[in-house]
Amino acid sequence: MSEYQAYQFDCIHRTLSSTERKAVAKLSSHITVGASHAFVDYRYGDFKHNPINILERYFDLLTYHADWGSQTVAFRFDAATVNYKQLSAFALDDTITVHTTGQSILVVADFNENYDCESYGYFDEDERSASSFTCFYQEILNGDYRTLFIMWLQACHLHRIDDPSHAVPSPPGMNQLTQSHRDLIEFIGLDQDLLKAACQQSPRLKRPNKAIAKAKLEQGLEAIAPDKQLHYLKKLLNENPASVRAELIQDLQTLDRGAPQSKTPRIEQRVAYTQLQAQVEANRAERLRIAAQEKSNRRKEYIKQLRLHADQMWEKVPALIERKKTKDYELAALILHSLKFLSTEDDNLTDFYKRTGSIINRYPRLTGMQSRMSIAAVISDGGTPLSVRTANQREHWLAANPLDAEFQFYLLNL
Repeated sequence: MSEYQAYQFDCIHRTLSSTERKAVAKLSSHITVGASHAFVDYRYGDFKHNPINILERYFDLLTYHADWGSQTVAFRFDAATVNYKQLSAFALDDTITVHTTGQSILVVADFNENYDCESYGYFDEDERSASSFTCFYQEILNGDYRTLFIMWLQACHLHRIDDPSHAVPSPPGMNQLTQSHRDLIEFIGLDQDLLKAACQQSPRLKRPNKAIAKAKLEQGLEAIAPDKQLHYLKKLLNENPASVRAELIQDLQTLDRGAPQSKTPRIEQRVAYTQLQAQVEANRAERLRIAAQEKSNRRKEYIKQLRLHADQMWEKVPALIERKKTKDYELAALILHSLKFLSTEDDNLTDFYKRTGSIINRYPRLTGMQSRMSIAAVISDGGTPLSVRTANQREHWLAANPLDAEFQFYLLNL
C-alpha cells in the first residue's frame, strides 16, 4: 500500500512575489504553486525540506496530512501582531509549540501517530486552492483562540493529561463554531464527547458593536505621532496588510485615551483537561441513563401493543399456515416468536407451548412448516436432542430475530 503525504501552504491576504514563486516552485518536482498558495503531495518519497522553515520563509499557514495518522496545522505571525504570552498558554509538550524567531511567531500543532483519526479527504480536490483553514489566521489575530483550544483538546487527549493544574483559558464561542472549525475537528479527529464537554464550559461569544469599536479606533488614530503614521504606511506598502492592520489595532488599544474597547472578548474562565474528562464521563452516564429509560419505556409500550394484538396474532397463525407457502410459514414463525416473548414476560411459557402445539399438530404432513417452527423454537422439543443441522439453523435464526425484537404489526394485514 502506498504512503500518501500532502502539504498545503497558504499566504493570508497577500500574494507571493514572482521571485518567491520561482523559489517555491524549485522546492519539489511534485509542487504546484499559485499566487498565494502551494501544494505538494507524495505517494512515494518525501518532501526534502523542513516544511516549517518553508512556512516561515514564504507563507502564513501550513496544513499537512499523512495517511499513517499524522496531521500538522501551523501558523506564522509577525511578532508585533499577536500576543506571545496568550498563544503560549496553549502549548503542550512537543505536540503544540509556540516559539519566536525574532520577527515571527510560529504556532505548530503536530499530531504524530494520531491513530484515532480516520482518513480525512481534506486534500481530495483535483483543483488546489486556498485551505479552508485560512480564516483561522484572522481569528487568532483578533484574539479568537477557538482554533488553538480545539487543537489543545486533541493534544491533551493524545497525551492523556491527568494533571488537574494544567488549565488554559476557555475561549468564548465554542457553541458557535463555523464550518471551518468543524472541518478542523474532523481533520484532527477530535472526540465529539470531549468537544461537547468543552462547549458546556465555554461562555457565549459576544460580538462587539462594530460601529462603536470602529469609532473608538478612529479616535485613537489622532493620537498617533506623524512618524508612527509614516511607519505604518511604509509597512503597508511592503508587508501583509492583515498583519499591519493587526499591529496597528494593538497599538491603538494600548493607548490610554478613551480606553478603546478591544475587538477581542476578554477570556476570564480557565478549564483543565481533567475537568473536561470528568464532564465527558458525566455526559456519557447521563446519555446511558436516558437511553436505558427510553428503551424501558419503548419495551413497556411494545408489550402493551402485543397484548392488544395478541388475539389477532393467534388467529393469523393458522390462516397463514393454510396458505402452504414458504413466506407465510416464516411470517407465522415470526408471529409466534413475538407471542413467545409476551408469554416469557407473563411467565406463561407452558401454556404458550400447549397452544402452539395444538396449532402445529393440525398439519402433520406439512413437514417444511414444522421444521421452520422448530428452527424458530416456538414449539416444544419435548426433550428430544436437535440434529446438528437444526441446531445451527436455530442459532442463526435466533441471532437474526432476537426474542425482544419488535414485531411489525402491519404484517398482520398481509
